[in-house]
Amino acid sequence: MINALTSWVDFWDFPLANQTIHHVGKRYVMAKSGQRIWRNSDPAPNWPGHRDVIYWQSPDGENNFAAIEYEVCRRENSRLIQLQYGGNTPTSSVFRYMSPAHAAARQPGCYYPTLAPWEGVSYSEMWRNTNPNDREYIAMVREGLDEAGVFGVLGRVPSAQRMFAERLNYGVEATVVYQCYLQQENGFRQCGLELCIYLTGYQPPPADGPPESARHFLRNGELLWSIYMPIPPTQFLPGHPNFEDEMRFWGRQILNNADFCIYEGIYNVNGSVVADDGG
Repeated sequence: MINALTSWVDFWDFPLANQTIHHVGKRYVMAKSGQRIWRNSDPAPNWPGHRDVIYWQSPDGENNFAAIEYEVCRRENSRLIQLQYGGNTPTSSVFRYMSPAHAAARQPGCYYPTLAPWEGVSYSEMWRNTNPNDREYIAMVREGLDEAGVFGVLGRVPSAQRMFAERLNYGVEATVVYQCYLQQENGFRQCGLELCIYLTGYQPPPADGPPESARHFLRNGELLWSIYMPIPPTQFLPGHPNFEDEMRFWGRQILNNADFCIYEGIYNVNGSVVADDGG
């Protein structure tokens, strides 16, 4: 199940080491360039009950950071609600709304799709303005799990290969999806895809455990995500029976044309940087 409880566990507070974990960072490496990316989640100072999720890129994972994505989100039970994404600062990241009426009232927030084990596709509608024709979509389209292929793609990061293989020891699911972004403004459509491999099912750490006891729990979520790949305006929209096949056609081009961000098993909980050493 891909939802806020099982897939983006680093976005939320959780108890650990007799404290509440407010800051969580997960470190990824770009397979082709070797650049490091931290995905950091902290309470949003301007949005009570919400979280700032900021992606930072640096050559070595430690110095010369530059923000490459800024998002604001919150959780509603198992649903992820996003207020902003698509920019690298609070002012450039775009507000999204559940309807034109919400846009008119300046009430941001839209549901990110969830994907149940029996579903091949799931999608959400949203708007960035009050024009009812400027409907946008985020969709998740399931792809078949090619064990050998995934293992090979993860080969540049041995720790990621290990985490993928060890999931079988814990009854954890690996799901391959294409995340599809269909955007439109003033009649102009922009479409693109990201390939993601999610691990879901690791249990929360004991509340009295040390920071390193979070290592299995923080494997949940994106073991790999590709850089966004633009595609031509889609022939079909979510809800049409041919949409899944069209997205899979374009999604399979990602393997040859996109860089991949792979989770290294390095994370930060309230300032403690820990490596997932397996076991």
